[in-house]
Amino acid sequence: MNSREKKINLLKSIIERTSNINLYVNAIANKLYEGDEKIAFEGLAFISEELTWIFKGLELTNDIVNMESLNNTIIEHFNVIVESLENEDYILIADILNYEISPLLNDLINLIKESIK
Repeated sequence: MNSREKKINLLKSIIERTSNINLYVNAIANKLYEGDEKIAFEGLAFISEELTWIFKGLELTNDIVNMESLNNTIIEHFNVIVESLENEDYILIADILNYEISPLLNDLINLIKESIK
């Protein structure tokens, strides 16, 4: 298997993991709307770890697909989430997850799929 094939396999793994994260994003937002912050915070920690792995994988494959701008946008939204955690504004966090992060994750998936056709 050559380097490009390995990178394409990595991108396929990124698609799968991003899809799974998106399911968590929706579940965490619902938990926050319901007032179940403890479970939501555990889910946010998981998402953060997964996104770290995804961003590292995207760095390794930037010659196939460059997602730097989209990655930066996702990171900016997570910075707002951190501020919102400090302010205990859990509804804002849920809204950011639902209306900002989830669509960006879908965009990420679609852009990768287009790049590896």
